[in-house]
Amino acid sequence: MARNSHTSHSELLCTVNDLAEQLRIKQNEGTTAVCFDETTHEPYIPFPESFPIHGLRLTPARGSDVHRLKEILDHPLVYPNLFGPPYPLPLNNAEGWVRGSQEVSNEVFAAWASGDFSRTASSPFNTVRHIGGGADGADVFVGEIALGETRDHKGLFDSGVCLDPSYHGKGVASTAIKLLLNLWAIPNMTCNEIIAESFKSNPASRRVYENAGFVVNEKRSGEIRVQPENKRVEGRSGAEEEVVVVWHRTPVII
Repeated sequence: MARNSHTSHSELLCTVNDLAEQLRIKQNEGTTAVCFDETTHEPYIPFPESFPIHGLRLTPARGSDVHRLKEILDHPLVYPNLFGPPYPLPLNNAEGWVRGSQEVSNEVFAAWASGDFSRTASSPFNTVRHIGGGADGADVFVGEIALGETRDHKGLFDSGVCLDPSYHGKGVASTAIKLLLNLWAIPNMTCNEIIAESFKSNPASRRVYENAGFVVNEKRSGEIRVQPENKRVEGRSGAEEEVVVVWHRTPVII
């Protein structure tokens, strides 16, 4: 359902929040794990209270994320491991990504506001955010956990992750993927199969998904990816083998 063009984003979130309080968002197998910020009404999925870094959430994209997204994707510890985005990332690419993510989120929230909690092919919770994590107490855009249906194969979804390097090695990516998979994708999405790709020279990225139950698919792996000249770094070949990991839903939904 498309939302009313005269309804602001904040008004829509307020509507969804009110609906959540009335219905407690009972959908599919039970009550959703989605929470709503008391001040902004922004829907989110919280990290476990036991997680060492407090205040982490999966949230929708915000317009203010554009420059931080570009900053992270252009970081020397990030861009050599990415297949797709150009380096340096044009600002309009970052703007387009955030805008597209917001459109997806608004579509899901508009459906909720109309009482439609049916399964979706979209995830509105692709952003990892550290609430109050900045030096000035501001929220910090930590990175992206993308999950969406591929263009060529209906029912096949792909996923990718990129985080601010200051959050690397702390279990943030693995936890975020588990949360997105178990608390959103499985109960709410139509995906039966999800793939994630990484360079063979980047085993840390592969382990992030293996920790969430993905397994290496030898038949899909092995393609040689050639990086543009300006994305090549010392000690790594410009032509690298990719490894594909796969997750399957059991049992499959129709």
